[in-house]
Amino acid sequence: MGKQYIEALKSRNVHFMVFSEYDAMQIMHYKFSYYTLIDYYPVFETYHARKKSGLFIDLDFAQLYYLANIDLQLRKMVMATCLDVEACLKSRLVFEIDSCCGGEFFFSQYYAKDRDYLDKVFSPEATDNMKNGRIKPIIEQISFYEFIKNAQFGTLERIAHAFYKDY
Repeated sequence: MGKQYIEALKSRNVHFMVFSEYDAMQIMHYKFSYYTLIDYYPVFETYHARKKSGLFIDLDFAQLYYLANIDLQLRKMVMATCLDVEACLKSRLVFEIDSCCGGEFFFSQYYAKDRDYLDKVFSPEATDNMKNGRIKPIIEQISFYEFIKNAQFGTLERIAHAFYKDY
């Protein structure tokens, strides 16, 4: 199977000067799939002449591999940053709600206003895929803090909007 991928890469004029073909097969087997690597094709130049149309100009497998590695590292950094921002926003929102009117009071008021949306988002079907699977299927049974901890960004945005609008 790996040999087919090597041949497919070679047919597009991808060279193996930095990594051997064997190393490339190992990389495609254990680190990045062939399909992940070919997603980066549009970044690289191809010949436009009829005879070589669609073939890459001086593309080495290592360039695909290094680009995939850079992309993976950037995705990890962005994801970590997003999670940090989400945690900060949740903490700030909880602090402001607690300071103003108390979490449980606000949550009961908010739930009364936005019940249809919350019941849909936190239904047993929807919560099967909820973060950590820790949210209870019936929203009335959870505390404000448990709700905020497990709420996803779109729901947090709705809550923040309602809080800042009403208080």
